[in-house]
Amino acid sequence: MSRPRSYIWLAVIPLLLFAAWLSARSLNIDALWIDEIYSIYESGGAYFGPLSPLDIAFRVSASSTWPPIYNFTLAGWGAVAGWSPLAGRALSWLLGLLSIAIIYRLAREMLPQKPWSASFAAVFMSGSAFYLYYLHELRGYTLHILIGCSAATLYWRAL
Repeated sequence: MSRPRSYIWLAVIPLLLFAAWLSARSLNIDALWIDEIYSIYESGGAYFGPLSPLDIAFRVSASSTWPPIYNFTLAGWGAVAGWSPLAGRALSWLLGLLSIAIIYRLAREMLPQKPWSASFAAVFMSGSAFYLYYLHELRGYTLHILIGCSAATLYWRAL
């Protein structure tokens, strides 16, 4: 006998669209600030590069306290999408939206008997003004949230 299908996840789609719209309005309205320029510099973007992955690791270790995973990701993204502020911020925007979907998935797997709890987790994440603000920053904040949520999901599946 098969399990009945649940379509509660469909409620997350308008939530993701709302978060995408709300944060996409700010993708190209701010000038680059110094930390965003450091992100481009450390990734070897625009007129600071191009750099090899080893050079990126050396540059990050010399000038940053962040791990270099965002800089590797940004370097690959910049090679494909370009180095404009809009293109760089779009990476954080997409990673942030993916984080909302992963937090929904994590909550859904942690509490399968309460499917609405996953929707509430996604609402709280996408409704956070702090989180929505960082969806349009050319920094690694959303990537770290994505990695943390993904690691928690994989750990929960391993248990």
